[in-house]
Amino acid sequence: MSEGDFRYHTLPVEDRDVAGIWQMSADVPAETPPHWAVYLAVDDADALVSAATAHGATVNVAAKDAPHGRFAGLADPQGAAF
Repeated sequence: MSEGDFRYHTLPVEDRDVAGIWQMSADVPAETPPHWAVYLAVDDADALVSAATAHGATVNVAAKDAPHGRFAGLADPQGAAF
């Protein structure tokens, strides 16, 4: 899934992608440390964003389409990202 400066590799278990590794690109602020992110599979990302924000979550990355489906970046009311 790499293209240009974007380098992303999926890690399969029994032919199913279960994790991914991304090399942070130049557009990520320099003060951003290496980190892990949690992805949760849902039936409707937009509906989940709406429900989560109604319950106090904040949107870090607006919902958008990607090769493995639609995703968004959220944080719970205490600031934990998911």
